[in-house]
Amino acid sequence: MSTASRFDTFLKNITVTSDQCASALTSANAIARKLHGHYSNQPYSDGCRMIVGSYGKGTAVNPPRDVDVLFFMPVNEYHRFNGHRYNGQSALLQELKGLFQERYPRTKEIGGDGEVVVVDFSTGHTVEVLPAWHRKGGGLLVPNTHDGGSWQHVDHEAEIAYVADSDAHTNGNTRNLIRMMKAWQKHCSVPIKSLVLELRSVTFLSTWDRSRDQRR
Repeated sequence: MSTASRFDTFLKNITVTSDQCASALTSANAIARKLHGHYSNQPYSDGCRMIVGSYGKGTAVNPPRDVDVLFFMPVNEYHRFNGHRYNGQSALLQELKGLFQERYPRTKEIGGDGEVVVVDFSTGHTVEVLPAWHRKGGGLLVPNTHDGGSWQHVDHEAEIAYVADSDAHTNGNTRNLIRMMKAWQKHCSVPIKSLVLELRSVTFLSTWDRSRDQRR
């Protein structure tokens, strides 16, 4: 087997399969439907949620990791939780956690960045749920429970576009490099966040004169 064919096999082995992507989407949609049914009386639409993280950026690796899903909350819910005397952000996550616990007993709140609720599906996928509101001027507002609670400005759409634009300009090398870096990260237990690996990969390829080369 040639070096090129071995490399192609390696890339294939670390990329999630179509079945794994379908399973991730099914889990994310189940979560979104649960929340939509509680917070809205309108017909369900996929527009109430957004797949972010590695699945949203097309950089998910095999074996699969978490599925990150944003759920867009009604504006009145922001005012309700913002009106709490202390840490309405924590109260928001606790409310979401309670909604999931009856149907998904393995639900827990993650420590991490104090932003998400984690739902562990029996299918093997873990969904990290982040409630969000669209922000005037662009981006989103999401809860942060640390230091008494606050609302944090994020822009996941910009993150997704950043990777997609680089991948388009490098003949697909950006996503391949990110997947390889993630495989290295896991295999060597390197304490680097995936977002940092993504940013470093894009930066490197933007200055490498052979970034558009096809694999040989």
